[in-house]
Amino acid sequence: MFEENAEDQAEVPALTQPIHYERVVPTDGYVAYNNLGKRDEITLLACMAHARRYFEKALDHDQKRAEYALSMIQSLYAIEREAKAAAITHPERE
Repeated sequence: MFEENAEDQAEVPALTQPIHYERVVPTDGYVAYNNLGKRDEITLLACMAHARRYFEKALDHDQKRAEYALSMIQSLYAIEREAKAAAITHPERE
């Protein structure tokens, strides 16, 4: 589905086939995915594990706010665990 372009990483990934349906694409914040997000039929979904790492690094610089953000992320993880344990499907979670 994607084609790598080693010359200009900002252009990666390029779609190699047309998309005729809506799609959610989980990403790790890699800048090349921004091109996909410009398409109306694609929604970029940020990865909480990657976001969490930045708040862990921020503990040394702004402990109070970083701890708050990490506690909110833990709350989201707890909801996810509960939903999984209750066998709630993805459509039901919405």
